[in-house]
Amino acid sequence: MRQPLGDISGTPGTSSFNTYLAQRLAYTATHEAFHTYSLRHTTGQLAYGDVILRGPENSVRDEPFMVTRFDLDRYGNPSVSEYNNYELLANDSDLGLRDDSNNGIPDLAYVTGTGAHDQIALTNTGTDTVTVTIKAYSDEARTTQIGSTFSYTIDLTSDTDGEILIDAGIGVDEIVIDATIDASFRIRGGGGADTFRLSGSPDVLTGVFSDSGIFSYEFTNSASQRTIEFVEIENLYDETVLADKSFDSGTLNDSWLLTNSAVSGSSALQFSLYQTVHFVNPTGTLDLDLGTGNDSLEISGLDAGFGGALIVSGNTGSDQVTVSNSFSAGAITLTAELIELDAVTITTTSDQTYNGAVTLTGNTTISAEDVYFQDSIDSTSSSNLVVYASGGSATAVSSTGSLVKDGTGTLSIQGSTNFNSTSFNNGILIQGDDYKRIIDDDDPGFSKSVGHWTYLSQNIYHGDDTYYLSSGTYSGVMASWSFSALPAGTYRISGQWYAETDRATNTSVTVSGIVGGDDTQTIDQRYLSADVTDGGFDWQDLGYYIVDGSGTITVTMTNDMPDGYVIADAMRIERVNSAVSVSDVSVDEGAGTVTVTVTSSLPAGGAFSVDYATANGTATAGSDYTSTSGTLNFAGTTAGETQTFTVNITDDGTQESLETFLVNLSNLVASGSVTLSDDQATVSITDNDTPSLSVSDISVNESAGTVTVTVTASLAAGGAYSIDYATANGTATAGSDYTSTSGTLNFTGTTANETQTFTVTISDDSTEESNETFLVNLSNLQASGLTVVVGDDQGVVTILNDDYKRIIDDGDTGFTKSASGWTQATDSAFYGGDIEYMNSGSNPGVYAAWAFSGLVAGTYRISGHWYVDAYRATDSTFTVSGVVGGPDTVPLDQTTALSADVTDGGFDWQDLGYYVVDGSGTITVTLTNADADGYVEADAMRLELVTLAPLVAVGGQSSSTALSITQDDLDSVRHAALSYWESSGLTEAQIDLLQSVNFVLSDLPDAMLGGATGATVIIDINAAGYGWFVDETPFDNSEFSLDTNGNLVAGEGSAAFGRMDLLTVVMHELGHILGHDHEEESSLMDEALNNSQRRLPEIDEFFSSVVNGENPLLD
Repeated sequence: MRQPLGDISGTPGTSSFNTYLAQRLAYTATHEAFHTYSLRHTTGQLAYGDVILRGPENSVRDEPFMVTRFDLDRYGNPSVSEYNNYELLANDSDLGLRDDSNNGIPDLAYVTGTGAHDQIALTNTGTDTVTVTIKAYSDEARTTQIGSTFSYTIDLTSDTDGEILIDAGIGVDEIVIDATIDASFRIRGGGGADTFRLSGSPDVLTGVFSDSGIFSYEFTNSASQRTIEFVEIENLYDETVLADKSFDSGTLNDSWLLTNSAVSGSSALQFSLYQTVHFVNPTGTLDLDLGTGNDSLEISGLDAGFGGALIVSGNTGSDQVTVSNSFSAGAITLTAELIELDAVTITTTSDQTYNGAVTLTGNTTISAEDVYFQDSIDSTSSSNLVVYASGGSATAVSSTGSLVKDGTGTLSIQGSTNFNSTSFNNGILIQGDDYKRIIDDDDPGFSKSVGHWTYLSQNIYHGDDTYYLSSGTYSGVMASWSFSALPAGTYRISGQWYAETDRATNTSVTVSGIVGGDDTQTIDQRYLSADVTDGGFDWQDLGYYIVDGSGTITVTMTNDMPDGYVIADAMRIERVNSAVSVSDVSVDEGAGTVTVTVTSSLPAGGAFSVDYATANGTATAGSDYTSTSGTLNFAGTTAGETQTFTVNITDDGTQESLETFLVNLSNLVASGSVTLSDDQATVSITDNDTPSLSVSDISVNESAGTVTVTVTASLAAGGAYSIDYATANGTATAGSDYTSTSGTLNFTGTTANETQTFTVTISDDSTEESNETFLVNLSNLQASGLTVVVGDDQGVVTILNDDYKRIIDDGDTGFTKSASGWTQATDSAFYGGDIEYMNSGSNPGVYAAWAFSGLVAGTYRISGHWYVDAYRATDSTFTVSGVVGGPDTVPLDQTTALSADVTDGGFDWQDLGYYVVDGSGTITVTLTNADADGYVEADAMRLELVTLAPLVAVGGQSSSTALSITQDDLDSVRHAALSYWESSGLTEAQIDLLQSVNFVLSDLPDAMLGGATGATVIIDINAAGYGWFVDETPFDNSEFSLDTNGNLVAGEGSAAFGRMDLLTVVMHELGHILGHDHEEESSLMDEALNNSQRRLPEIDEFFSSVVNGENPLLD
């Protein structure tokens, strides 16, 4: 609540409300006799809460009557409270006071009957502050007309603060003042829709009003300022009949202050000031603070001499402010959803920057019609008017009326680089780019049919509540959202509802009040597309619509026979104005072409086009680039829409400095709201003709003995030069892993791509260790008089440890078997020429084991070899122990053909799985069969350290155990993944690489879903316990819908819900095969995946269209 511009002070003497005071207060009646009541405070301070006390012995009543109960609120030291300090006097002997408190002292209570006009006199004979509260206690609304002989009087016998409070009580009450008031007072409304009116001809008036604000009231030639405050008054009117009011506050500023802080929708403020208001001392402020209600304010009564500031602020509700007035030197600061300046004359006496005569803040639209800009009174002088838009929130300027100016002054707009300052021939329309409204159910603007609709409060809905219809028959039943007082423009309409599977699929939504007539569409509320996110909620677009003038767009929802629940929650409107810009770009001369991008910032509501053309800068068309021109066509339906064109770049082989050419946009043709915010781009051509030296990264097997390092010069330099090189430790150590090397390389400089090399000796040890690296650094370039640069001065040499592959044959170190139960056989078909075999039948305690010890931490691939024969056992078991997650059991059927998962040493090997070792440990593979149904063969095991770049489940390993998929399941999804990747524009070599990939099903450890190593993709058999979703129609994504992050997510009821999407995992691992590393969260190459989620690569336009439902693979 704003405070008054001054202190509230009483002065000695008697202040009264006298003639023509009509008061409609609760529980009163017409009085037919004259009565006088006086309340006297003689000593001490008053304490809060006591009623007026004093007995019937001093009261006289002619006839029965009813009066309002009056309470005296006392402020001050509560320890001083003497009942005999107050006197209540009346000319009736039987006033009828009752002692309700049973303390021997009568209380003034409700008294029935009739009487005449009453006068209540309250006199403070002390020196302390007195505050008097007059209250009405009733749930009824009655009327008392108090004529010219009635007055309330308060005596303030010292210079102390005092206040009278008139309380309207509970009923629907009206307070009308037609009097001269020379005291501060407050009028407070009660529970009803109370009204306050100024009527008649008060001597003085400066003021403004509010639900819980301050009515600042000035007095002619007064030495101090009084204050009148209105609380909980819903309707405030100034109905004074005089044509003019003259306010002369002496040295005081004349001020109006209006504050409306009532709860939204409960007390809309309606205030009109039509008469001319003169300010003798024009330096004050007309300050109007609109609260949360839906307010309508019209100002036209200020004369041109008003030089103070006009401030309108607070726009939580749907406010409309119209100003038809003139101003000289004062600023106008307006904040509301719609503000119109009508027939406003602005006069300046010198160059004046109106910061602003219009200032935009928040979600504000200001339209100015018939705005007259005048220079000083001296027509020979000239001044300039600058309208400043704070915060750069305004983005477009167009005309709605006429702009007239005399003299030679100029008009311009400042505050935003997006302003178009050339369209001021016919007026000014300044629009903020955040113009939007949301109407929730039960907000002003929302309406619905009586009955039928059921209210539901739950925080999943916008505003924590909604209305719904259940399935049934509802002929003529509707809900609607009306957006009124819209300025001309294009509007984006979006709806919000909580989507679930039991929602209606056949709800009709009609948008009316738009250019071209009504638009009706059917929505399926089981789904909601996240076209825009606002206030923590997703909104689905209904479309883009045009309003010609100040109008109303209404969205109406109906469903005569819904097949599910119909949700009526919230609608959103946003005015859209697209800014078209062209981006600067740099290109290497050797690229051959450059792509130029033109962007439309917001949906324009309709198609539009713009022309482009190149122009010379320091680059010359024909020799440096190819001159290009044309037209770009935009759909105008999406934010951030881009159109591109290419320009050919000439690679001439000549060393030259950076060159530029220009791209200009022109001839914008649009039906919607579109402007050119940046109509010129600079294309920079970076010369690629400077010889650049670089040293290549290289990998070498530890057993190779040496590695050759190559340094390359990209172009001829025209003369000889040299550069030094030297090795440096990385994770590899000179002396033990490689030999430190340094020297100088000499280039002739006569040919392009000239290379010079040197060798480094690599130490081959038998230690099993991780891959290690050392560095090669270039320095000390000696190229006197030549233009040569070092493009890459450091190479990385990776020493690949090739000791991390072991094969343990039966009989090798690491192989053990039980003391009995095994027989040796020899044959060239066996690995190493021999095997151990176990006879069929009972073999308790018989085992064979292969132990791989001294392993570094990492992931290992375990594979076995055996000779397949029809007489072999089908029911043997391998147990892999010493691995993270505990022992893993793998069934073995040696009658089935050995799957050639890997070939090594002329033999095929079948994978048992991939296993993780935390530190230096031992993996043991144990073969057993206590009751064999055939011969059991123990031959050889193979171990290999692999790098998988695994994809894991976000939620960790599932506690449930899902069914395993088959190789056929994997192959069906593999074909779909290959089709997706092949359609994205891969090269033939990349396609061949993907087609050569070997897919293996394996029981991967922990939460691993898949991995890739070399040309092999490994997929977990049951998706870490979640189970796989194997999509039979992988190209339509029908089991998924888009969430706010652009992810495809399966909801309840979908076959993919709760499962891992096999297509996503296969495509992820194929991405690794193509060389893509793990990327940011929520992309296909994210290292973790949620269940119920599908991701597709969004690395080009093809996959972006797939995510948006436009899959060419379906054609």
